[in-house]
Amino acid sequence: TILGAIAIYILGGRITFPFSRGLVGSIMWLLRGGIRIELYFLVSLILITSLVFLNQFVFRETKKSLELQLILLLLSSSLLYICKFDYWNPLNFIPYIFSSLIIYEFSKNGMFLASIKKTRTISISFSILFILLSIVEWLWLYDPKAQFLLPPYSRISLVIGSSLILYLSLKIKYKPPGFLLLISSYSLGIYCIHFNFIYPVNYFNRLWNNLWPSLPAKLENSLTFLTILLLSIFFVFLLRRIKILKGLT
Repeated sequence: TILGAIAIYILGGRITFPFSRGLVGSIMWLLRGGIRIELYFLVSLILITSLVFLNQFVFRETKKSLELQLILLLLSSSLLYICKFDYWNPLNFIPYIFSSLIIYEFSKNGMFLASIKKTRTISISFSILFILLSIVEWLWLYDPKAQFLLPPYSRISLVIGSSLILYLSLKIKYKPPGFLLLISSYSLGIYCIHFNFIYPVNYFNRLWNNLWPSLPAKLENSLTFLTILLLSIFFVFLLRRIKILKGLT
């Protein structure tokens, strides 16, 4: 993030460095990904991975571990509403540490390996809670003057929704198709790299529109998405051929 900002500044780009605001301003700038807001997720991933490591250590050493996980889940979820003033907040993803571990442990211990009727009951309960919380958030957090009508990540309903998806995914026993495995294993590299292909692809799209102006917008958008995805996959593949970068993409 820092090197990218310096490079753009040297090349004549307009970059406002926050270092004049002091230590706190500099830290917040880094946590938000600096000049590239999508890198906010990468910074958050580094933080969450560290917390997962610490949480796993505490989980193994604590007798009442699941009770502690539930308390931490409730406390971290409450922070989502308290910190909703800042969309790009690394705290947004902390609840998923505890919700995923709780669901995994319940599943591993056989508590979710129940009848179809119980599975349906759990799924419906999660769904109702998700819908109710979504309605409450729409009534409470809706802001037509803000960048987003709702905070994109600071919402407890998203924790419930992701828990439902995780619970249902644990019921799937067959292996995913090879293409999905490829996308999954390349996902970090794709995410960090795809941004670099957006503007070149859009530039060629303008040239293509001059040759074929009647191309439907939906088809054009689909082709743009597919082109950026394939270029990102190919570039990650090339990076993985470099030994020192293989484990970082």
